[in-house]
Amino acid sequence: MHFPNMVHHHVDRRHVYGHYLPRCKELFSRLTLFTGMAILMLQRWSSSDSMYSIGENLHSSLHPKPLARQSPMPQQSDFCRVLRGFRPFKKSRMSDDKNSRRRRRIGESSNANHGESRSRRLARVEPELVVEPATKRMAGTSVLKSVVKVFCTDVRPNFALPWQMEQQESSFSSGFVISGNRILTNAHGIAWHNVVRVRKHGDSRKFVASVEHVAHECDLAILKVEDPQFWAGLEPLPFGSLPELQDKIMVVGYPHGGDRISITQGIVSRVEMGSYSHSGEYLLMIQIDAAINSGNSGGPALGEDGRVIGVAFQALDEAENIGYIIPVPIIEHFLNDIELHGNYTGFCRLGISWQTTENEAMREYLGLSHLVSETYEDDEADGGQGAAYSQNLRNQDMISIGEDQIEDIFLDSDDTGVLVTHVEPQMPTSKVLKVGDVIAALDGVPIASDGTVPFRGEERVLFSHILRSKFTGDSANITIIRNGEVLEDRIDLKSPPQLVPWYMYDRNPSYLVYSGLVFTPLSVPYLMAEFGHRWQRYAPVGLLEPAMYGVVNDAGEEVVVLTQVLASDATTGYEDINNVRVINFNGKRVTSLRQLLRLIHTNDEPYVRLEVGNSPSTSMQIILNADEAEVVTNEILEQNKIPDCMSAELKRWVEEGMPESQ
Repeated sequence: MHFPNMVHHHVDRRHVYGHYLPRCKELFSRLTLFTGMAILMLQRWSSSDSMYSIGENLHSSLHPKPLARQSPMPQQSDFCRVLRGFRPFKKSRMSDDKNSRRRRRIGESSNANHGESRSRRLARVEPELVVEPATKRMAGTSVLKSVVKVFCTDVRPNFALPWQMEQQESSFSSGFVISGNRILTNAHGIAWHNVVRVRKHGDSRKFVASVEHVAHECDLAILKVEDPQFWAGLEPLPFGSLPELQDKIMVVGYPHGGDRISITQGIVSRVEMGSYSHSGEYLLMIQIDAAINSGNSGGPALGEDGRVIGVAFQALDEAENIGYIIPVPIIEHFLNDIELHGNYTGFCRLGISWQTTENEAMREYLGLSHLVSETYEDDEADGGQGAAYSQNLRNQDMISIGEDQIEDIFLDSDDTGVLVTHVEPQMPTSKVLKVGDVIAALDGVPIASDGTVPFRGEERVLFSHILRSKFTGDSANITIIRNGEVLEDRIDLKSPPQLVPWYMYDRNPSYLVYSGLVFTPLSVPYLMAEFGHRWQRYAPVGLLEPAMYGVVNDAGEEVVVLTQVLASDATTGYEDINNVRVINFNGKRVTSLRQLLRLIHTNDEPYVRLEVGNSPSTSMQIILNADEAEVVTNEILEQNKIPDCMSAELKRWVEEGMPESQ
């Protein structure tokens, strides 16, 4: 079949190609000639200092700083390395003369190499990677070998159905060797672990590791490997100090996207207090712009001197190149805590709620504008209280500030103090502080009206950072202003108990099943299991209030929740009740799951009356026959395939006789 239009179109295309092809070849030849001449001229100029600096700056601006040397070529200027990154369209076939070495610098091949394979020729045009001084040390096998890949197999409990476990999962993270044949990594990388294995850089073997210490609060953990073969050739990485802003850093680890070690570079963008996503705690952190991805967690962040300045642990999802590392002061507190107490005891807090005193009317009402200023200035002059403040401020381990700035603080002392609005009754602070007190200084460091203290230079952090260098059982000096009078006292420090735990890693939730009613203590993991990661939006207000603002008034106090009612003849009409607080049992206030279990065991009334609800206006009554409840419980357990009517630790507590101390 004949298609005239298609044939005509084919003839026109060939005509056009035949017309323009000779001109294209001519232009291409001229472009190649001019490019070769320009390269030769730039090679001659690159020997001068001025052109070297230009080439170095151009290379750093066009290409990211590489972290390992590949195919090194001797005696090459940085500017030539940039040119080698752009492959020439056509190689010149010059004779093998005195310029042959210069040709190899820019990827040209001599006649002797003309017969080499295409792959080898292309390998020679790869740009040489420039290695910074700290990166050269990084390229050493001793440093890279000290960074290990951590493999974890974990099984998490189902907080919505606390007698069940979730499906087994596997994950990997990073870690690095520290003194004492230990591996430092992130706590979230080994949470709920069943089996933990580690692998060295450049090794194919995985070694079994055990978790020796865990601090979920600051997201750190220590691993131990018993096999002596693992430690062959490994050296502990030394710790540095807190970096300055804009200091260069390198993050080493095993992120997603590959199986082997990865190195990224960046600078320190910010040093301040922030929220640790693993625990919700507010501690010192360092923000960097180096890429931190899944798998980087637990890897070291190294300064320019090759020392560890932090541990990578989290990133900001809704932003680009914003990652966070745990700074050395937090790491040292974790390690020193273990050394002092044999295990991790946590960070200390005052156990108070406070507000700023920035409003001028408030300051005048509290008598701060003139009283504090006179007290500081007079005492500083005569070597009294103000002088002691200055000395204590200089001695703070985690506060760095100059002499001139100390004077500025006391001259500006009319901007001092925060107002105490609540004191937790279970904390030692309750013996010293009262609602309405103004905290003027802590351990000799004046607190500004916005709640901050001097950190270093012109940086400031929240005054709670002062306590981060303390351990459980330590004490601190406190200066308060009460009814216009300046008072000095000393307070004991400890970690406050939580009414509603924000994390419950490595321990299964408690539960109790009684006549089809399922009870469990309220926790944030439970809220997440029931209402998802946006539980703060979807959970009932009656459960949110204690989770967000609740405090412990009595030792061992918990919020007990009726999670669901399993269907049975004894629970007819109650099946739709779920996710409500348990208020009373037979008229007695319920303060914990163990107390509820004791009330059930000691009940001698014919009926059980439970009051539940998330607010007084929505409370409901559940009435059960006590004798029938005992019988039907076993039937409901068998029907719903529940292994036991209570969790393992509750069962042990019952076997011990339900002691009051627990």
